[in-house]
Amino acid sequence: MIVALQIVTIILTRGNIQLLGDAYAFGIVWSFSMQGLSVLVLRYKQPEEPEWKVPLNFRIAGREFPLGLGMITVALFALAIVNLFTKKIATVWGITFTLTIFVIFTAW
Repeated sequence: MIVALQIVTIILTRGNIQLLGDAYAFGIVWSFSMQGLSVLVLRYKQPEEPEWKVPLNFRIAGREFPLGLGMITVALFALAIVNLFTKKIATVWGITFTLTIFVIFTAW
């Protein structure tokens, strides 16, 4: 199935390396951004002591604030937003793919 999807992707893009690179960058940067956000949310949803922490955690009034993790997440989202507005074709295909997958998983 993976090989078939890869072949279909190459055929649909007609092997355009620039388009494939833009689409790959779109997927990677948004994936990293969402992972950073999910780790940040988990720090508040599951406040017990994690196995490891990103540096720059500050404790104020008995509550820990993960500044380092927040800065990484903000930087990732900033890059994702820049990518969103500078890569028009990849953005259209990325949003189309995301919506398609969302509809498939929601209907499933």
